[in-house]
Amino acid sequence: MSFFLAYLYKKLLISPQKLLSDIFILIINELWLKICLAYEGVKIA
Repeated sequence: MSFFLAYLYKKLLISPQKLLSDIFILIINELWLKICLAYEGVKIA
């Protein structure tokens, strides 16, 4: 885990905007997946 944090820190130093956009995209994908699954569940039920 500490290796991952070090990696993130290094990325943050190199390009903060890139890291933020990556995190933002990940969060959006998670939300989209949850919405799609919920919608599918409603359609099936």
